[in-house]
Amino acid sequence: MSCDFSLAHYRELLQAAKDGGYRWTAFGQEPQPGDLILRHDVDLSLEAALQMAELEAELGARATYFLMTQSVFYNLGSSEGRRARGSACRRGAGGRR
Repeated sequence: MSCDFSLAHYRELLQAAKDGGYRWTAFGQEPQPGDLILRHDVDLSLEAALQMAELEAELGARATYFLMTQSVFYNLGSSEGRRARGSACRRGAGGRR
């Protein structure tokens, strides 16, 4: 397994967890043995967050994304921001509109 900050490496990590019998659970629920909680703070890029969410959906992983309401890097009210929020909500990423 390579060890870098790439989507390929993230895929390897998610697949290893899945193959190891771990279960994805929601942030805010009481974890049980074998549960994994994925939490992402989106500080810089909505596009990168969407790529990660697409990968997680492909592998059946569940994650919670925390978006900043005010950022110099992205605007949740822009067309890109609305698209990202809508995509996250459709995937069940725990977002609120």
